[in-house]
Amino acid sequence: MFKTKEDIKQWCDDHFIEDYTINEDLTVDVDNDVFLYLMPIIYLPIQFGEISGEFLLGENGLKSLRGCPYIVHHDFTCGGNEITSLNYLPKIIEGTIRLFNNKKLIDFTSTLEESNNLIKSTHIIPGLTYLSHDEGDMYSYDTEEYLKWNDSCRQFFEEEEFIVGEPDIEIFL
Repeated sequence: MFKTKEDIKQWCDDHFIEDYTINEDLTVDVDNDVFLYLMPIIYLPIQFGEISGEFLLGENGLKSLRGCPYIVHHDFTCGGNEITSLNYLPKIIEGTIRLFNNKKLIDFTSTLEESNNLIKSTHIIPGLTYLSHDEGDMYSYDTEEYLKWNDSCRQFFEEEEFIVGEPDIEIFL
């Protein structure tokens, strides 16, 4: 994490983040959307605070959600990354949570306290009942069910055998 306002400002400017405020505790609030898509970042070097718009972290190779905002007033998207855990997921997300194509995701515990919409994922999240299943293996989950499930997720992993991996693929030459 950057330790100076100057470094944080430079990083925000380099990544086209607009309408931001660097607070005294060095968290960054943004009165706009934040789109960090297809950028080679594996860790966020700043700590976001509150985002008034959407927060998109797609297809970056991100290994952790550390640095993600505490509050997102619209959608939160972090698809196509290398995260293994939902640790550091924002506490409040007022829009849809999109977790598409995070093939290494195995720890679903988080600090999520409030979400007003759906969780969408391309894989089944263990222990969570999905509302709908669309073509292309997209699952939509009710967030009230998610909040109940979130508290008992660790117990699920301890009691159930859980296998994560790619399906076998046959290649014919």
